[in-house]
Amino acid sequence: MKFPFLCAAALLALSAPAATQSITVEEALAIKTRAESGAFGGRAEAGALVFYLQGVAEGAMGYHQTLRMLNKSTAFCAPEGESLSLSMEDLFAMLEDTPPAERSSAAAEAVVRGVGEKYPCKR
Repeated sequence: MKFPFLCAAALLALSAPAATQSITVEEALAIKTRAESGAFGGRAEAGALVFYLQGVAEGAMGYHQTLRMLNKSTAFCAPEGESLSLSMEDLFAMLEDTPPAERSSAAAEAVVRGVGEKYPCKR
């Protein structure tokens, strides 16, 4: 009884990645290009990417709302009572606005930077 469990646990441990890596701006834009070209699976891949990037933006907004509640400074400020809503076009525009020299950076960083530009705090 213990042997199958140990085998399954060992296989699971060996199949898990040793480290995770963020998707870069360059990789994200390549996904967009594949989707636009009609490549097999391109649209599904782009859809998954958009959900990921929307999650990044929503997570960052939640973090910043918590900072505001604690009277801490934040990198961006959505208007009161307005939800953060970013379309696929908004997200890809944020990625495309990244200078070519910085496209090896994480796509999540570009989105958070783009949200800061879209919702700047009044100083």
